[in-house]
Parts: sequence; C-alpha cells; structure tokens
Amino acid sequence: MISKICTRPLLKVLFLTSLILSLLWAHGGQGAPTQQRSTNTANNNAGQLVQQGYDLYQSRDYQGAIERWQAALPFYQTQRDLANNAIVLENLARAHRHLGQTAQVLQHWQQVILLQRQLGNTQKVGRILTEQAQAYSQLGQHRRAIAVLCNPTPDCQAGSAIDIARHAKDSAGEAAALGSIGNAYLARGDHQQAIDSLEEGLALASKLPNYQTVMLSSLANAYLAQAEVDYRQARSENQSVTASRLNQTSPLSSRQEGNIRKVTALHQKAQDNETQALSYFKQSLSLSQQQDKPLTSVQTLLRIIPIYRRKDAFHPKVEPAKKKALNLIPRLPVSQEAVFAAIDLAHLYRSVVDPALSSEGPQCYPQETASQARSLLKQALKTAEQVGDRRSKSFALGELGHWYECRQDHRQALRITQKARWIAADLDSNDSLYLWEWQTGRILNAHGQTEESIKFYQRAVSTLGKIRRDILNANRDLQFDFRDNIEPLYRELVTLYLQQNGAESIPAPAQTQQLTKALNTLDSLKLAELQNYFGNDCALTALPATPVEQVGPAGTATLSTIILPQRSAVILTLPNGQRQLAWIQESKSTLQNTINDYRVGLERNLGPYTNRQSAEQLYQWLIQPFETALTEAQVNTLVFVQDGLFRTVPMAALFDGQQFLIERFAIATTPSLHLIDPQPLKHSSLKAMILGLTEAAQVDNQYFPALHFVASEVERIEAQFPRSKKLINDAFTRERLYIELSRRNYPIIHIATHARFSPEPENTFLVLGNNSKLTLSDFEQLLREVNSPQRAIDLLMLSACQTAVGDNRAALGLAGSAIQAGARSTLASLWFIDDQATAEFSEQFYQALNNPQFSKAQALQAAQLSLIKSGKGYRHPCFWAAFILIGNWL
Repeated sequence: MISKICTRPLLKVLFLTSLILSLLWAHGGQGAPTQQRSTNTANNNAGQLVQQGYDLYQSRDYQGAIERWQAALPFYQTQRDLANNAIVLENLARAHRHLGQTAQVLQHWQQVILLQRQLGNTQKVGRILTEQAQAYSQLGQHRRAIAVLCNPTPDCQAGSAIDIARHAKDSAGEAAALGSIGNAYLARGDHQQAIDSLEEGLALASKLPNYQTVMLSSLANAYLAQAEVDYRQARSENQSVTASRLNQTSPLSSRQEGNIRKVTALHQKAQDNETQALSYFKQSLSLSQQQDKPLTSVQTLLRIIPIYRRKDAFHPKVEPAKKKALNLIPRLPVSQEAVFAAIDLAHLYRSVVDPALSSEGPQCYPQETASQARSLLKQALKTAEQVGDRRSKSFALGELGHWYECRQDHRQALRITQKARWIAADLDSNDSLYLWEWQTGRILNAHGQTEESIKFYQRAVSTLGKIRRDILNANRDLQFDFRDNIEPLYRELVTLYLQQNGAESIPAPAQTQQLTKALNTLDSLKLAELQNYFGNDCALTALPATPVEQVGPAGTATLSTIILPQRSAVILTLPNGQRQLAWIQESKSTLQNTINDYRVGLERNLGPYTNRQSAEQLYQWLIQPFETALTEAQVNTLVFVQDGLFRTVPMAALFDGQQFLIERFAIATTPSLHLIDPQPLKHSSLKAMILGLTEAAQVDNQYFPALHFVASEVERIEAQFPRSKKLINDAFTRERLYIELSRRNYPIIHIATHARFSPEPENTFLVLGNNSKLTLSDFEQLLREVNSPQRAIDLLMLSACQTAVGDNRAALGLAGSAIQAGARSTLASLWFIDDQATAEFSEQFYQALNNPQFSKAQALQAAQLSLIKSGKGYRHPCFWAAFILIGNWL
C-alpha cells in the first residue's frame, strides 16, 4: 500500500516557498536588508530612519521597517542619490516579500533594476533579476520568471539573469539564477528541465556551501515531484488493471499482462526517483548540520519523513527522524519559518492515510500522538506571538482549533478557530480564511447548528473562488493537493443541502431550492476539477447556467449524480424545471465496484450480451425511481451531469430487462451545465476537416495498431460533406493542421486516430503521422491561435480513443476535451472499438446529422440504433455503447 501524509494546501505552498533558494549575496544575504552606505549632516535624519528600519527588520517587525524606509525614501529621491535610493528600495522589496505582498515586491525590484542600470552595476542587475523572477514564481507566473532568468532561444537571451552572470563570471549569481529557474520549471511540472538546471547549478555551487545546501534540497524536490507523477500514473494503471479483472476467471489477456508490466515499470521508476531524492535530501541535511543551520535541517527532515512512510507506514527510521526534528524545534530562530516548521511537524503526527482515501477531509491526530501534536501547535502559537506575525499566528490558531475539533471539544474549537478567522479576514488572507470558515462550518454542524454551519460553508466556497486562479497556476503537485483536500469542502456542503431537503418540516418549494443549491455547488466543484486538471482556467470560463427548460426543444431532462461516502444522490430536472431526488443506498465502494463491473462487461464481446446484472442494477438506481415522471413529461432526451466514476461509463447501455436506455432516449453528457453554450447546430454550413491514421505507430514506447478501416471511414465522411478537407498518415501533422485551420473554418473536426486519456494532462494525447503525438494542451493552444467566437468548432469527433477503466481523473481529460479544445461538443469513444463498426457508425451518425430535424444527441441515437438493428452482429454494446456525446447536445 502506498501511503502519504495529508497536508493542507497552503502550508505546502509555504513550505515549498521556503525552499526556493534563499541564497546569500555578498552584501549580507538575500532576504536581509542592506544598511545605508554613508551619512552626513544633510541626510542624517534619513540615515537614522534607514537604520531604524534595519533594526526593526532584524527584529522581524517588517511593517515597522517598511514605514521607516518609506519615510526616508523621498529624501534620496529628491537628492537624486541613486545608490541609497536603490538600497532603500531593495530593503522595501525584501520586507514586503516577508509580508506576502508580492505586487509591491515586483514594483520595487523594477525600480531597483532601472537605478542599478543607471549606476552601471550590471552584475547587481543580474542578481536583482533573479530576485524579481522569484517574485513572479510566487505569483504563479512561472513562464515570466523563466523569461527573466534565461528566456531560452536556445541559449539564454542577452540581458537575462543567467546571461549577465555568465558574462560577469559571477558564479554565485549564476548558481542562484539556475536554482531559481530550476524551481520555476519544477512549478510548471517540467521535471526534467528542472533537474537539468539544478544539477548545473549544483556543479557551480560545489565551492559555495550555503548555495550547495539549498540546491541539493531543490534537486531532491524535483526528483520527488517526478516520483509523485510516476506513482500517480502507476495507481491509475493499477486501477485499470484491477477493474478489468473484475469477476474474471479466464487467463490474463496479452493486453492485461502488458498493463501489469507497465504498472511494475512505473513503480520501479517512481522508487528510483524517490531514492535519488532521498539521497539529495540526506546530503543537504548533512551539510546543514555541519553548518549548524537548525531551520534548514528541520525543513529537510520534514521532507524525508514522508518518503520513509511511503515505503512503510511504520518504517523504523520515521520515529528517529521525527525525534531529531522535534529536538531541533527549540533551537530555531524566532521567525515565521519556525512557526510553520512546528505546524508541519505536528501534521506528521496525524494518521497515515492511503491516497485513495485522502479526499475524505482533514485528518485527525491519533490518541497516542495527540499530546505531542498539541505541544507543537502551542509552541507554534507562542513563536508567532513573539515574532508579532499575525499571518502565522492565524495558522497556528487555526491548526490548534482543528486539534480541539478532533477531540470533539466544540466550544474550545469554535473559540480558537474564530480567532484564526478574524485575523485572516483582517489581513485579507483568503488563502487561510477559507480554511477557517470551512472549519467553523464543520464544528457548527457537529454541534447540531446546521443552518449556521451552511452559512460558513458558503462563505468558504466563495472565499476559495477568489484564490482558485492562484492555486491553478501553482506547482503541479499543489494542484493535486487542491483536488485531494478541497473536494470535501464542496461535497460536505452538498450533503448539508441534501439533508435539509429530506427534512419533513421543509415545504416542497424550499426543498426544490435546496436541490438547486446542491446542484450549483456541485457544478462549481466540477468546474474547479476541470480547471485543476488542465492547470488553467483560460479555456474553462463558466457561463451563466441556462435552465434546462430553456435549452433546445421540449422533452429534455437532466440527471445529476452526486457520489457521497455512504450513499449517493440522483437528481432529476424535468423540462418544466421541477426537480426530484432519489437515493442510492449503497456505499461509495459498492457503487464503484458496480460501475467498474458494468464498464468491463460492456467491453467484453463474448457473444450475446449476457452480463446484464450490473447494467440492470444501475438502471434501477438511476432511472427506475423517475419512470413515471419521465413518461408524464414526455421526455425524449436525457442529459447526464455525472459525478466521479460515473464519467467513465456510458449510460446508453443501461438495461431495464427488455431494452437498452438508448432505445428510449437520445443521450448526452456534460461535465457542467455552466459550460454549455446553448447554440443549435447550423446544418446549412456543415463541412469537415478529416484527420486520420491508418498505419501502426510507436509513441512514447507504446505500440498502437494499424486502423485498417480508417480509409473507408474517411471516404464515407467525405461523401456526406463534399467540401471536406482530409489529412491522412504522413500529412496528419501539427503543422499541416495549423495551416488548414488557418485557411478555412471547419465546424466539424473528425479525428480517426488513437487517443489516450491519462490522469496527467500532459500524457493525454492524439497519435499523429510519422510516430508523433499532439497533447490535448497543445491541441487547445493550436485551436486557440486559429479560432474565434465566430469560427467556433461545433463538433470534435475522436473515433478511436480510450480512457482507463476505473480512473476518475483520466475521465476529466475526456470530459473537458471539448471545452479545452474550444469546441461546443465532443463525440468520443470510451474504449477502442472494432474499426469496421466505427466506420459504419460514423457514416450513420453524419447522415443523421445532416438532417435539420435532428439534434446531435438524436443523431447519435440514430447511429447507435442503426448498429443495434443492422443484423451484422453489432447488437452487443461493445460495438456502439462506447460513443458518448459530451457538451452541447443541440
């Protein structure tokens, strides 16, 4: 079992930030203020203010230091004393950085750069550029940071920090810049580039012990981040293997054996990277101990301990390492870093949690470690008060409030959490405020004050929305923390709404209102999930949700699923806007097993479709409770807004004992109603760009077989759309695609090639000609360059793609493919299908789509029914059920 420690997202941000190369400059230390160079009678008052600011800074009264320096600054500006003007601005930048005021930091660094250039201090300009780049990284602007540090073309551009350091033969400056760019690459998820830059910096730092210590830690972080990616991929592949073997008694297929080998290889790669990370951490720890740097030693130990725990929850080195860190805590300098070191160490006394369970909410402290954790949190609070740093005090109070929450001392927990919340609100620190609002909501709910609890949950969701962009632009690992640690906030609020809906004392209109609130909250979560998956929100802007009764023709209803730990909810929205609720009274694990069994049964073509038990069970859970309502409302189209693992399975093959669901309804799915642009298809202007691959391909050491019927598929589509353009095999390249899309607008893009959807968006790709690939992110960027609202893609069809069985996160790539690619809707397959059946399906679908009386959902239904009734042996769902329509169904 792979285990990890659940940490709160922001604390991890702060911890990683503390490792971003705090390297020492010749003038006394990066992060330390510079004293005034000289004073005389004329500037004595200004000099005194500068010195007072310096003394306050040293005592960590950063706001006081800022006030003194700002008072001194006008004198030097009036006197055009460029040197002292630059010094004061440098000091202001560093003080603002300690207070997290990055906008002011960047403003001051820009002024310093201009002044140093006027003074002719080129080497100093290079070093300040490095500090400016670090500020950009702290804002999540990693591309901009990289441009300031190097701007590879392919060598570093003239005037960049690295270029200046190299020309000035400034080894310390070059090492710092290489370390900073390595961390920027790491934050973007470019692990290999990060490792290359950091190893180059480490070679320069071999004679600079202070630099070497931090460079080793950064390298360790890069290898550890790559290991995390490998472990996630291994878990994803293992989920697929486990799900595909459900109820299987026959020997493993060659594909299953290949997947098992892949899981083994990924685990080995992860372990190798983790071993390398551990080696670098140990070297850094050894150096920091030799240099008697207790803070660096503690921070390094805090990274080492989870590595041991992953290998074994009760690894024999865990307790000695924790004890060593614990003994160092009293020796830490009174500082904000010491506060967070104590809090992070307290977290290591929490329960060890399997990653599969990490989305169940904040973890508590076991009885045997609770006392030690409380002592650490109280020490953190005491240190924060000594420093006078209200931000870290808010965190210390909040974490202590959570400790009392775990002990079910609700009165004390609420009192302490309230203090943390007041400080965070006063500082406008939304990144901690939402944590304490959420915590207040949990405590009130546990105390039976449901209505008050909901108010604080709503506040937390609103506050989180204000900082979501910053999290999305942060380190890729932090994005995964967002998924694991933030999702419970939304689901807990949804649960409270649904519980209120079930109360007998609430009148029917209020119950409908509560269901609406639950759906809106879940919609917000789904938008956040998709934004988080892709790591940006530029292409995933929420639209005002259009009521289903106003979308398209009459007869459309939506079914929304909400998966909760002990039971799950299904909400029907009828064409008139009325809503009904039904419960699936099964645990999350039981539901997931049934879903996986259903999916695997659909893929296996062992003759007549006999594995109907799971298909019928899902029908009873999802459709049967609403049979009467659907009939009375004359519903003909069902749109599913799916949650969790439901996204990995098609609804068309649900079975009522007599017929498939597709034989009664046209079916579509959408990740969120807030992402639907309710524009009907313009049948009069349809033409297609047809892209295909008939040949076998080898991409990223994966073999993709030839698609022999793609040529026939392309010919049939060309017959439907005479104004089509096709790019096949060697002609199917990114460059040719860009050229053709730049020349003409194609409402339909049909791609007949292999596509893989992965838990990592960078590993989600289309296979092109010449054994090349196009990632979904690159595809989105390409379409963004040539598209406009007036040239929107109505339909993107992917006819030979695959998503892993049982992999909820990989399904996000499929669900978001239409939106990310700038298309109104996507028609894709969930698994690889016989390509002759695919060719026939495509012909039938486009033939129906050319009928102005048909919506996209109805055209899909017509094509699936044609296969079922064709008499060519295609009645088994494996041939037609995989095709799902995502997004706009009109």
